[in-house]
Amino acid sequence: RGLEVSGRGFRLGRRAKGRRPRGGLASPAWGWVWRRDLALAARPREVRGPGSEAQARGPRGIMLALSCSVQQYAWGKPGSKSRVAAYKVSSDAGFELQEGETYAELWMGTHPKAPAAMRDAADEALTEWLAANPAVLGSDALEENGSLPFLFKVLSINKALSVQSHPDKALAEKLHAERPDVYKDPNHKPEFGIALTPFEGMCDFRGLAEIAAHLQKHPEFRALCGVEAAAGVEAAVGADEAAQRAALKALFAAFIAASDELKADQLEAFVARLTAEDQAEATPEAPQEEAELRKLMLRLNAQFPGDTGAMVPLLLNYLKLEPGQGFFMGANKPHAYIAGDILETMACSDNVVRVALTPKYRDVETLVEMLTYECGVPTIDSGAAIDAHTKVFSPPVYECEVDMTSIAGAESYALRALGSCSILLVTDVAGAVVAEAAPLAGVPHLLSRVELKVGETYFIPAGVEVTLTGAGADAACSVARAHTNPAVPKN
Repeated sequence: RGLEVSGRGFRLGRRAKGRRPRGGLASPAWGWVWRRDLALAARPREVRGPGSEAQARGPRGIMLALSCSVQQYAWGKPGSKSRVAAYKVSSDAGFELQEGETYAELWMGTHPKAPAAMRDAADEALTEWLAANPAVLGSDALEENGSLPFLFKVLSINKALSVQSHPDKALAEKLHAERPDVYKDPNHKPEFGIALTPFEGMCDFRGLAEIAAHLQKHPEFRALCGVEAAAGVEAAVGADEAAQRAALKALFAAFIAASDELKADQLEAFVARLTAEDQAEATPEAPQEEAELRKLMLRLNAQFPGDTGAMVPLLLNYLKLEPGQGFFMGANKPHAYIAGDILETMACSDNVVRVALTPKYRDVETLVEMLTYECGVPTIDSGAAIDAHTKVFSPPVYECEVDMTSIAGAESYALRALGSCSILLVTDVAGAVVAEAAPLAGVPHLLSRVELKVGETYFIPAGVEVTLTGAGADAACSVARAHTNPAVPKN
């Protein structure tokens, strides 16, 4: 159900040029006039969006301005090179950028590690406000710890993240019960990433035939995996899926478990050979993909000297995305982000099981056992257009859906009303762009009209429609909006 409110509202009509209505405000692009003496009774009505079920809608656009936290991990981009830092500087006048510091993640949500606060009441956390105003959640419900079901992030990656995976819900509950100091959430963490700049990453195992070819081409990799495991993979090429998974698991386990002495010797020989090949003249016999892979592995070795994670690209797919392209990482799938700036939406969890390319704790046994060992090329998702301004990314999980919207020039566009609450991030702005609509009586801290700045974040209650309006020909704006996926039942 939508929200029901009786209060004062808008009248649609003409206004005299250059005149400002008494006791109110006006938007020249729309001709809306705010009058104190007009009353509005806004009742829920059914709205059908393209490709969606009917959704209950409440009063037009109301937003809560958020102050969000930055995480300064070692792999983040330094200073003003970081998109995370740029967003924070633009949206928070009190934030002091340090060029010598790294800024890795911007967290937009209610996870206890870095919960958002109200921008005009910084001492009050978003979780407290939601608990006091549960009607704004719509079809969503707070988790047991008071968090929203989803977490929205921006990542600015200068150095590769660890080779890692995230547990499914059952395993997350088990790990949290056994080692709450390491695994702090009893929740799964499916993720969907959308590139803001050119992005590089690794995800999912390559096909078994491709891995077998790498075992033949790279003797150091074969030595680390061992004769028996390597032969098992080569024999399993073309076999049934169960046999392929078993062979791949045995290979990966042997690769990770190799002795420190063997790792040091083989990695040294591996890097020396790749360096010599990289310095040699390119020939028609050396495909571009092979040269890219070689350069990637040398780069990973330079970032993490002595770590055999530099060979992981021989096992996992090397993924390159252009801005606006996305990909999904389900539970128990191996991946590692390498470089670029991306948006991420996920279930509200910070559980990570690591195995390579990291100085942090490596839970080798858990990761080897949890992976699905499915092979295949990851799907690159460019989103589904719902109209000329918005495309939606809908991975197959309840906690993840993202709308990407852009407007240009002196035009107005209404963001679709949703049955659930959402968090909106202003990713780009040029000129003057305003977000506006009618206020909601009885709910504190909500804004009815704001001129948008890049990096700003807003909470939008369920059932609310927000309108973006450009003030002139030079105006342009792009926003990203994270929310739950109504097409998928909650797990």
